[in-house]
Amino acid sequence: MRAFYTMRLISSKLSVWNKRFVPVFWCGFIALVAWALALNCRNTVWIVAIPAALAVLGLAYMRMFTLAIADEAFDAGNAVIIRSKGKELSIPLANITSVKYALVADPPRIILSFSTAAVPRATVQFMPPVVPAMFLFREHPLAAELRKRTGGRPPCTKIRD
Repeated sequence: MRAFYTMRLISSKLSVWNKRFVPVFWCGFIALVAWALALNCRNTVWIVAIPAALAVLGLAYMRMFTLAIADEAFDAGNAVIIRSKGKELSIPLANITSVKYALVADPPRIILSFSTAAVPRATVQFMPPVVPAMFLFREHPLAAELRKRTGGRPPCTKIRD
């Protein structure tokens, strides 16, 4: 008989917003810029060049920072469950090698590094829940809790010889 564990959602509900709706608004903004350029600009090169440059820069930014975030992350007691793109990954806390909090990233994220038999080094990122502004320049409390439970050191500690 399997033991029943309640899973706690540890990712933000805004991650779906960032992954699905922000690209749609970005494309709408590019269309608005192209329309404004078409009305005011006589040179057709600018009508194509500026929206194309905006599209390439926006796509590169979203691919590196926004679309790499998992859809949902759950704390299942002795494991972290990650759901992304219809797939589910269970990472036991014993396999997590480091927990990092990207303080100045937009959107903010917690990065878990782990190792398994199939993949020696892997990382997964998720967006933690929004916290009050008093944590603006500090580590997210969830990252500190996960680091404590996995037995890791804080990222800014120096090792003395």
